[in-house]
Amino acid sequence: MNVLIDYFSVTFPMCCNAGDDRLFSSYEISYNIAKYLNFNILEEVKQQKYAQNFFNCQFQLGEYIVLRTDGPMDENYQKTCQLEMKGEGCREFERRNPGKTWLDLIQYMKNLNAKFKRIDIAVDDYEGKYVSLQWIFDKIEKDQYTSVFRTFPLPIGPINEIQTIQFGTHHSNKMLVIYDKRKEQLAKKNFCEKAYWVRYEMRFRNEVATAIIKKLLSAYIDVAIPVYGLNIKQYAYELLYGIFDIKVDNHYNKSNQNKAETDSL
Repeated sequence: MNVLIDYFSVTFPMCCNAGDDRLFSSYEISYNIAKYLNFNILEEVKQQKYAQNFFNCQFQLGEYIVLRTDGPMDENYQKTCQLEMKGEGCREFERRNPGKTWLDLIQYMKNLNAKFKRIDIAVDDYEGKYVSLQWIFDKIEKDQYTSVFRTFPLPIGPINEIQTIQFGTHHSNKMLVIYDKRKEQLAKKNFCEKAYWVRYEMRFRNEVATAIIKKLLSAYIDVAIPVYGLNIKQYAYELLYGIFDIKVDNHYNKSNQNKAETDSL
């Protein structure tokens, strides 16, 4: 089993006055962020022709990390910036910064008065020793589970070979997606050395993401995990069991599944 942060997005105030040159301020911010993340500002930071998400300026840091500046106003009438790291962007941060932890990055962003917009925490199963996607789906079909989600889990793929189970929606502050990561990689024609790879991906947004970040900052310090600097595995399991709990085979109806014990598998 492996646990990792697989998406990280924050916004923070641009902190420039009405008369300031916003393009110059954007360059200054990109320099500071790139320096902190250990990029070569001259060779590895590129201003892009177009910007997304209603920002006016966008920079590509290395291959996978995106910084946007001169964006929508916040509640203090300050222009905003956005730092976005998708899956490979998170891995790029870790590769380039062996001396920094995610705790360090979070604290750095807090010093910029950042708002945490999204954090994804993924649990990867490389063996399938205990459970499979089909086993989970069968439990769901029998209503032998509890979850924090109001909607029924959405299975994606052929009924005899479920490849994805989605809890929640892309507009909710909590979402869980359990899927066959190996098949996803092969479908993208990416090399995958794993014979088995199922991912449990928890996605947290807005105020829920902020609560997750606060918990990461306040507990689970563990210097034995050099990249993360915290016992993220234990915390990830707590989060997963808190939002989705599979029960033993039982005769309770759906509304009384909380009375059943958690399945040991």
